[in-house]
Amino acid sequence: MPIRPRASVTTVRSASAPPVVQRAAAWPELSAVATISLRYVKQGGIILRVPVTGRQYSFTATRPIQPVDAQDAAALLRSSWFRRA
Repeated sequence: MPIRPRASVTTVRSASAPPVVQRAAAWPELSAVATISLRYVKQGGIILRVPVTGRQYSFTATRPIQPVDAQDAAALLRSSWFRRA
């Protein structure tokens, strides 16, 4: 059974050059979208995937503040686990 890549792949061909493979990102980088810094206020750490955008975030005891997509931040702030940094 072949392994399928996570990101879509596009092959671009030119008459004078060999094919070039370009990887399309699964979603824009966080630096390309509006972000809000959130602080995880519980003990320890957490890794979670937010269903709004499908992004995964990792908060640890040593890195409790992370940039979060503004759409995801609204959902996370509804819980008691996160505060604006």
